[in-house]
Amino acid sequence: MGEFFLECIQPANLPATVLMGLVLLYWLMMISGVVGMDLFDLGMDFDAEIDVDADAGIDGSGHGGGIVADVLTFFHLGEVPVMIFASFFVLFFWAATLVSNHFFNPDWSWLVSAYFLIPEILISLLLTKIVIMPMTPLFRSMMKKAESRIIGARGLVSTTWLDGEFGQVVIENDGPPIVVNARTENGQRLDKHQAVRILRLHPTIDAYFVAPAKPEKPA
Repeated sequence: MGEFFLECIQPANLPATVLMGLVLLYWLMMISGVVGMDLFDLGMDFDAEIDVDADAGIDGSGHGGGIVADVLTFFHLGEVPVMIFASFFVLFFWAATLVSNHFFNPDWSWLVSAYFLIPEILISLLLTKIVIMPMTPLFRSMMKKAESRIIGARGLVSTTWLDGEFGQVVIENDGPPIVVNARTENGQRLDKHQAVRILRLHPTIDAYFVAPAKPEKPA
């Protein structure tokens, strides 16, 4: 066990070990309740913003955005939260780094370690895809259930503004607030804290169309 720990903190392995430590710290904080599910859901928000950039690239150049979108689809990003993907990737990358340096880099050379970096990343990405592939139906089901609660709900704009290309809405419910990406259908600009009604899911990205909500009638 002591030898394993010493290998983990060798300079050639230390960057991967630090990444692995950060992932473990994140999940410990998640389990203990120090961080909430809204931080976990940032994965989906991040995916949606990349999709927006990809769509813009397609419209502007006809090529660049399509490649980005294809890569995201290949690795199921947008279906599986980024933190799930990142956690498995870092786990496999850390293991691949330890194995390659143990067997092929006994002198702990930075040059040799750098030589194996690209193969380690590619192997880790492939293993990550294989592992998360069976999870996608579960997360699709979870997203459909969440969607049924979101459409028709009232929320407040949580970003500085919300328009046809950018914005998020926070929805209060019985549990923790739900934060979703949102867009206006006609490009209308809405201000922070403005009340909106969730209309429907955007057809191509993980975002919801919203419209200004009518004032609630007093009870």
